[in-house]
Amino acid sequence: GGGRYAMPISLASRSVTIIDQSKAMLMTLKNQAKHYKIPPIHIVLGSFEDTVLAGADVVLFAHVLYTVETIDTFIGRLNSMSRHKVIIVMLDKSPQSELTEIWKFVHGSCRITLPGATELLDVLRSIGIKGIEVRRILLNPDYYLSLEDAFKIICEKIFIRPESLKGTRLSQKLGRYMDYRDNKYVVKGSGVKLNSVISWEVSHGTNNGSCVGIVDPLLQT
Repeated sequence: GGGRYAMPISLASRSVTIIDQSKAMLMTLKNQAKHYKIPPIHIVLGSFEDTVLAGADVVLFAHVLYTVETIDTFIGRLNSMSRHKVIIVMLDKSPQSELTEIWKFVHGSCRITLPGATELLDVLRSIGIKGIEVRRILLNPDYYLSLEDAFKIICEKIFIRPESLKGTRLSQKLGRYMDYRDNKYVVKGSGVKLNSVISWEVSHGTNNGSCVGIVDPLLQT
């Protein structure tokens, strides 16, 4: 993405490679890295599945796996790319799950709930990844400074144009789906999010067998 993880990691690493399919996000990374004088980051435009790299000591994926269909194959590739450790950052519920009712109102159909960290842990157990560590971190709900800001951002999240008929319909009724808390707007029913940092050591040829989970105490951020 835009370098939220890559830039601070590059300050404490010999080298960092980032892979992303979005030219816009990678341009954001380039501009931010230049502005803050971040050490050079190797940037690759493309998908992880189709990118050929030599591998890395640590492979980190943040908020990517919600939409990956062939998850077992993907995890196998993560293991093969990492020499030492795999780290996955993932919410227990997919990022857009709080917009379920708004989606139904605008599009007239129920939105499929994407899998989150809980389902991922089940997959890791089923394919025999062992030595898993899980650190769970509490995150505040998404908030908006005004209904206008909420409208623009939510339109992007549910894939409609603000000026479209669906956009007009949403702008007229958005208030019914929002709460006003502490001088900010949040989607009704949204609460504290649970973010999971899931990691395991890679030992090529031996990382199979029973999965052992180690859950750290909740951290507030």
